[in-house]
Order: sequence, then C-alpha cells, then structure tokens
Amino acid sequence: MSKVLVATTELLPTLPYPTVGGSQRTFSLGEPLRRRGHDVVYSVPLEQLQGRADVPQELLDFAHSEVNIQEIVERVSPDVLLFTAPYLARFVQDIQIPVVMDLAANVGLETAFAPTENLSDVLMGRLDQYRKGDFFILGNPRQLYWYSAFLMLSGIHVENNCFAVIPICCSPEQRPIPDRAELRFLCAGMFYPWQDPFESLEDVLTTLETRNAGELHIYTGRQHPGWKSISSQLIDPLTRLKESDRLSIKDVLPFSQAIDEWASYSCAVDVMKPNLERYLANPMRTTTYLWLGIPVIISDFYWISDLIREYDAGWLVNHNDKGAVKRIVNSIIDDPSILALRAINARKLAADELTWDKHIDGLDEFCRAPRKLAKSGSLVSVVAGELTRMYAEQLAIGKAIGRAEVELEFWREKTARTEKELAYLRGRIDDILDSRMWRTAQFVKHKLLRIRRDEPKDQKGA
Repeated sequence: MSKVLVATTELLPTLPYPTVGGSQRTFSLGEPLRRRGHDVVYSVPLEQLQGRADVPQELLDFAHSEVNIQEIVERVSPDVLLFTAPYLARFVQDIQIPVVMDLAANVGLETAFAPTENLSDVLMGRLDQYRKGDFFILGNPRQLYWYSAFLMLSGIHVENNCFAVIPICCSPEQRPIPDRAELRFLCAGMFYPWQDPFESLEDVLTTLETRNAGELHIYTGRQHPGWKSISSQLIDPLTRLKESDRLSIKDVLPFSQAIDEWASYSCAVDVMKPNLERYLANPMRTTTYLWLGIPVIISDFYWISDLIREYDAGWLVNHNDKGAVKRIVNSIIDDPSILALRAINARKLAADELTWDKHIDGLDEFCRAPRKLAKSGSLVSVVAGELTRMYAEQLAIGKAIGRAEVELEFWREKTARTEKELAYLRGRIDDILDSRMWRTAQFVKHKLLRIRRDEPKDQKGA
C-alpha cells in the first residue's frame, strides 16, 4: 500500500462549512483509496481553515498555502502526490515522487469564458503543470480528445498507459428516498459565466405560475470558497429571473446539510445552453441529484445524458426545442406519479454507474505500483516551465511584500499611538504645572522645607 498526499483547492465535504463540487470530487478520490488500504493524507488551503472551529488536527497540520506545498510534500513524504487541481503543481519543483493529476474540471476552458482571467497565463501554466504529471484522471472519455494535444505539447507520450476515466461519483452507501408530497423543483450550485440555465429556469417558473402548482428552489452563492477571482463574475439568479411567489433563493450549505435538504425535492433542473465547456463537463450536481434519487430534467448533450436516457431517470432536452421544458413540467403536474418511478430509476443509475468503488481500480493500481513517466523535451514545455517558475517566484515575493507591509503598518500604528500617548502625557504635565493645586502644593512644600530648616537643632534631636 502507498501513502497518498491529496492536495486540493477546496475544503472537504466532511467539514461543517459550505463547499462546492471540487470538495466532493476530492473526497470521492481519496476515500475509496483509503478503503482500499492506502494511507491518505489531505492537504487543504490554510486560508480557508483560518478562524474556523471543528477542524481535525490532521487537516491543520498539513494545510498548505500556495507557496509552501513543497514543504508539505517533504513533511508528509508520500509515495504518491495527487493534485485534484493541477494549478497547485505550479508551486512544486523537481518532484521526485510520482504525481497524479485530476483533469475532470476543465479550468482552461472555464477561463476562456471568464474575462478577468489571463487565458494565456493559464494555458502556458497548464503545459508546465501537465509535464509534472505521471498519471492522469479524466472525468469522461470525451475529455481525452481535448487533453491529448496539451499533454503532447508538454512532452508526454499519449500512447503510454497513463490515464484512468473516473466520472464524478458518490458514496456506495445510499440514502432512502423520503416521501415527497410537495411538488418542488431543485437547482443547485454556483452560476458561473460559462453556464446559462436561465432560459430553462424561466420556463419552469412560468409553467408553475400558469398551472398554479409547485415551487422552484435555487441554492447558490455569490462568493466562491476556493476560487476568489471568479466570485465577482458569479451571476445572481435574481437578475435573470422574474420575481415570483413560487421562486425561492437559498444559500449554499455544508454538504451534509445540503443533501438532507435536497433529498426532499421532487425533481431537479439541469438544462443549460450548449458550449464547448459544457459539452466536456462533468456536472457534479447532476450526479448528486441521481444519487439522492431525484429525477433530473437535463440537456441532451452531456456524456451522462445517455445514461439518464438508458435508465429512464429523467427527461432530456434538446436546446433547439424551445417548448420542451414547459411540456415536461406540464406532464409532471398532470401525472406526479411518474416522479416516484423515475426517482427509483435515478437511484439505480447512481448505484450501478456512479459510485466511487466501481471506478477506482485504475487509480488504485497506479498507487500500488507508482512510477515516474518518461517524457520528451519540447521548446514549448521549456518556455512554459520558465514562465511558471517566474510566476511562482513573483507570487512568493508578493506574499513576502504583503507580510512586510502588514508588519510595517503595525509599527506605524504603534508609533502613532506612542506619539499620541506622549503628547497626551505632556499635555497633562503642562496642565498640572499650570494648575492652582500644583502651585499650592509647591507653596506648601517650600514653606515646609523652610520651617524644617529653621527648626532648632535640639528640637530636631528631641
């Protein structure tokens, strides 16, 4: 068995704090390895733990900042280093141990839809990061066609057996499906700039209002817990949907609380406008819906859509069919009993196809016999590596300057407080010296001294 260090940009879903899909993904890779007998150590971002209670000591001991990941690796001394976000590989150099990279979240494509992100920096950084990998995890078979070119530019021979397809998965332990007497539709997750579900959500809401039945509940947030720079671009659904008594917007919840609440919903909505990022995506929310036995209305272009059709676990929507969502919602209102049947199908789909014990074999095999992957040199990878080194140095210098500025400000404030206190004391002294009480005291003092000097010597010795 191996010791596996899992470095992530998210908190774990076992903590009592709100998280996003990357958190579940991290746990769905680490936990099955632990169950196969490997010693799994998680390294989560230190800044996300600060000021929070109920955090296990082991997480605190091995939490990382971006610039000290190399130090964490040296302290843990793992046999395998698993990056659930390849971005973190930017901050390690000369890795002597085998490295696994999870490519399920295509951040390169996501960045293309996020105007404030530096696309060239991200793409060049990816080439250097991939070159540090020895084994790669894909979220679905489609992703191989996208990543192959980048891996080859990084000097990796794609004919090597260095891949495993591990879809977004959930625990093999399933929850019972509760009684769902109310007709409530669910949509959950952050609204990123590369996702546009609003036309379909508007169709759901309009149909519920027209039929005077059911509700639509949306769970979302405006601050991303792990990707700060994207927070300003997250979309507020209230700016895209009309106000309605049948619409409720709720906050992002800790995972355990979220699944407790979501389990009571009748149907989920996951229909979005198509684009390249969505075509290659691995929607975490969809897998979670199915695992909870919630049938889903979903776009027909996802890789998982074929499974939903095969198991009859929901309804597929073609983007060009503008009335499809309304027809589906109307059919559910007309015959709600269909929800119970498709709920059972949804849970069966998850049990058969989307639990982590069924997909961990390839990664488990690599961790039992980890090995470094031979790579060829290329001008692109050399340039990417040099740019990445400069970026990491710049970031480290920036953090050092930030710490120095904080310390400088502290001493400035302390000096200012000292000067203020000195000025106050000088003022008090001046006030005292100028006061009648002080003059009286001085008069009495001088009188006493004079009387003392004028006392007869024999009286002094009496």
